[in-house]
Amino acid sequence: MNKRILYINESLNTGSTGHIVEETASAAMKNGYECIVAHGARYVHASQIPHYAFSSRIEEYAHGLYSLLCNAQGLGSESATKRLIRFIQEWQPSLIHLHNIHGYYLNYPLLFSFLKTTDIPVVWTLHDCWAITGRCAYFTLSGCNQWQTQCRDCPAYSDYPRSLYRGNTQRNFILKEQAFTGLEHLSITTVSNWLNELVQQSFLRDYPCRTIYNGIDTETFRPTASELRKQWKAEDKVVILGVASQWTETKGWKEWIQLAQRLDKNRYTVVMVGVSKRQQQELPDHCVVISKTDNRTQLAQVYSAADIYVNLAHQEAFGLTLLEAMACGTPCISYDNTAIPETTTPETAVVLPDRDIDAVQREIAKAGRKWKQQCSGECRNHVLNKFNNIDKIQEYLRLYGELTAMRS
Repeated sequence: MNKRILYINESLNTGSTGHIVEETASAAMKNGYECIVAHGARYVHASQIPHYAFSSRIEEYAHGLYSLLCNAQGLGSESATKRLIRFIQEWQPSLIHLHNIHGYYLNYPLLFSFLKTTDIPVVWTLHDCWAITGRCAYFTLSGCNQWQTQCRDCPAYSDYPRSLYRGNTQRNFILKEQAFTGLEHLSITTVSNWLNELVQQSFLRDYPCRTIYNGIDTETFRPTASELRKQWKAEDKVVILGVASQWTETKGWKEWIQLAQRLDKNRYTVVMVGVSKRQQQELPDHCVVISKTDNRTQLAQVYSAADIYVNLAHQEAFGLTLLEAMACGTPCISYDNTAIPETTTPETAVVLPDRDIDAVQREIAKAGRKWKQQCSGECRNHVLNKFNNIDKIQEYLRLYGELTAMRS
């Protein structure tokens, strides 16, 4: 029997899921597997893994427009998905590992209908809640629990995946339930116990589900010397850092504006990574703004130069940036939401009630620069011991071995 793994993900070697797929596939290849990453067209970086872009930018933009107007994410891209299915039939993988299948590049009813006709084992890693809802990737901020029974009237239809139309949410939920259930050889992994518990309350509850935390590349994310504090004119100041691939209300953008306005510019330097040109105008002039970057070496320098990493997100399926900061020896302040309590310790982070910006400000004043000096080693050791990417990849390799052995 062949040892072939097909990974399916929206991006190729960029963004959190793209890097996870790249590192996992690389390790699988070193362990004797043939691997190919099937991916969308818009988010693509150079990769060491053989790959196949089965969608085109035009198809994805058309799918995105269809989703925006008709609340129909995952229901376009029929031609692209048929190409993917033909590729699967020709290449005949021994295992398929799904990651983010939302993103306007794939038609999930078509793909799952095909998968049900095969005996190929499927691993599906859930990075958010999209698979169990009628449309949204997260529902904590809106306080909605319709997903536990049947989504109908979505209160967050303007959030990702953004739609101008709130209708069709019930249809979407029914289509997902029909598509995603009844696949005989599906195993689910989640990136946190918090997300695992939600799966157990959803229509996916009958599938085997295990938690495999995201791994941190501790060779890249490590204490790294640089001249950044000098460039920021912050040698004697407390550097407060926030990082996001896209700043939204979910990521705490409004609270960050408040915090930046409150902190004394003579004592603190606020550094924000991932801020758009439009958003830059909403921040005080004294903030250091760094545009979105996928350069992880640069990010490690930024994390290392900071004294405190602050996370004001209202919902996190894992909290990747917190662990990256800790790997670089930087302690964190975060809201006590969703998966954050299980990925932090009292020695490495202070977790606070959601939206309590006063408490965040008090903890920043209390910590100063001395906090990092006291706990930098503990922060890094926490990541090395519990979230090292080498260990997490080994968990996936063991799962691959279990599933392919059952098929042979």
